[in-house]
Amino acid sequence: MQKVFEVKDNNINQALEFMNLELNRFKLDNKELINAQLMAEEALASLIAHADFNLNSFIKIKINKLFGDIKIELTVPGAEFDFLGEQAAKNFELDDLEDEDFNFINNILLNAFKDKIKYKHVKAAKNSGLNKIKIHASQSRYRNLYLTLTALILAAICGMILKNILSLKIINSLDDNLLMPFKTMFLNAVQIVIGPLVYFSIALCVSQFENFSELGRVGGKILKIFALSSCMAILIGMGIFNLLKFAVPFAALGAQGSISAAAAGFEFKNFIVNIVPDNFIKPFVELNVLQIIFMALVSGAAVILSGSYSQSLRNFFDSGCNLFSSITGLIMKLIPAGTFCVILSLTLKTGLNALMPFAAVILILLTGFLVLVLAYSLIILLIAKLNPFKFLTKYFPAFLASSALSSSPAAIPINLKACKNLGAHKKVYSLLMPLGTTMHKAATCVSLSVFGLAMARMYGIEFSSSTMQSAFILIFAASIAGAGVGGGMGEFMMVLVPLGIPPEGIAIIMGIDPVIDILVTGINCMGNVACSIILSKSMGLLDERVYNK
Repeated sequence: MQKVFEVKDNNINQALEFMNLELNRFKLDNKELINAQLMAEEALASLIAHADFNLNSFIKIKINKLFGDIKIELTVPGAEFDFLGEQAAKNFELDDLEDEDFNFINNILLNAFKDKIKYKHVKAAKNSGLNKIKIHASQSRYRNLYLTLTALILAAICGMILKNILSLKIINSLDDNLLMPFKTMFLNAVQIVIGPLVYFSIALCVSQFENFSELGRVGGKILKIFALSSCMAILIGMGIFNLLKFAVPFAALGAQGSISAAAAGFEFKNFIVNIVPDNFIKPFVELNVLQIIFMALVSGAAVILSGSYSQSLRNFFDSGCNLFSSITGLIMKLIPAGTFCVILSLTLKTGLNALMPFAAVILILLTGFLVLVLAYSLIILLIAKLNPFKFLTKYFPAFLASSALSSSPAAIPINLKACKNLGAHKKVYSLLMPLGTTMHKAATCVSLSVFGLAMARMYGIEFSSSTMQSAFILIFAASIAGAGVGGGMGEFMMVLVPLGIPPEGIAIIMGIDPVIDILVTGINCMGNVACSIILSKSMGLLDERVYNK
């Protein structure tokens, strides 16, 4: 969307009227609208102060909206000048200002927004040239999602075109030398921040408790609600699949699989023992999130006992949390490019036709996700006695942002802010959200249940009631053990291998997973925020005025 307006000579009132009218149509919030109007007015005043008008001169205003971003471009004829330069750096007293000296104020105001304003001078043959100012009036919170979805669609289209015009040798070379290296670097960059971000976040929130009794009271309730929510999600996934399994052809891929002994009796002993690491560095190197959480809990608890050093240690954890949150923000900018490479690589290798037999499975999965969201809404309505529509509408922007990230740990800052905006108590959500990225993944439970049972059916594997119980335990353990990013392979292997799914079946699921993971991440984060609301309400800590605002 683009609007262009031209004003002859220096009719600044007409120009300002046009800008204000268009900015109001974009429905910016009050702060963004006021800042945009202020930047535009002051920038235009500065341009006109250095203008060189003649019979053919004009003020040209272009307002452009792309991917939710709103940009204003102002063009005025004139000689090049030091925009945002020396004048703003001068010292002056307000009492001594003459009329012309108010240009100083213009420049000071513009310098306050210098990160959003760019100046450029374009030389022209017939006159002194054109001065152009571009103003970034508003950045959409959905920008990354728009870019990611666009990258996904373009990658699928490019993949199908290239697959039909290039030889297999060239496709393999393109994938090995370009797509795979970038994809690997992108995923590695994401995984750099997961361990430190989870560690500092949990250690900081635990250290903020005054004593262990308060920590135990809140922590115990969090683990309880996690277990209940995960069990509910697994039952939803299994129930929806059993209701709709007629849509999935039995033994469609051949009766090749057989249930392994692991599915008949899952052993928790090694799983529990391995939570405690044998050194401090290894969990970060191996990205063992459960071990990182254990160390963070111990570190945070130690701060409570540290006496006079406690505040210094809290500041250290706070600084570490801010540092890795900022690094995450930088990596977020690469998500569209990473998505493009992942989907293009998938399309070049398998083609979109390879995904068609799983259309019914994906529809069952989407139905399970919908039922899960409705279940959370009913719990908020019937148990927490709150309006679920308030929750859904207020959380929706954070849901889109979390989905675009495809990483629950990377979305921690977004969801902490969402919890605050919904009135949840800080002592609840500051501990629940980091823990929830690994220990509570409701949508992952639904996904593992549907894909596990569907693949077993497609390979002709029959399930008894005892096997279903073992599968329930496997899915519950896998949803906890898998990391927030890069954990998908581990989660599917933990469930599908004991169920007897052949390697080629697992490879097919992993090919679909990058697309499904966008929605899974968003619903996982929604479940954690919903639990924060429900738990805050049950403890009498929810600020209902903020929730209903």
